Amino acid sequence: MAGGRLSRQDRQQIALGLADGLAFAEIARRLDRPTSTITREVTRNGGPTAYRADLAHRATERRARRRRQAAPRGPQALPQPGTGRDPEAVREYEETFTTVLRLGPAQDDGPGAGLPLHHRLRQPHRP
Repeated sequence: MAGGRLSRQDRQQIALGLADGLAFAEIARRLDRPTSTITREVTRNGGPTAYRADLAHRATERRARRRRQAAPRGPQALPQPGTGRDPEAVREYEETFTTVLRLGPAQDDGPGAGLPLHHRLRQPHRP
């Protein structure tokens, strides 16, 4: 089975196969590729009726050149107001987590022995 990215020639063969009315599985077999690769390629680039090999190849090159922005480091990496994190929920989580660390592993005796952690924390169970 071929590996790596689809070449311009592969995309031309996909376009010819679609024009001939071949199924994705048959196109994949002829290119020695997984059917899912052909399905994603065609879906990502206009679908079976609008797929164009040259446009698909250029679009893929553009996507490959796009660089991901590096994750921030240092103090700016902390969540900023308005980023979708509820400060109250974060505070509650931190308190609960601290309590869990203080409780340590479940004991075999004493109050709450054998109870699930959410009972020992007196918190509602959230699956």
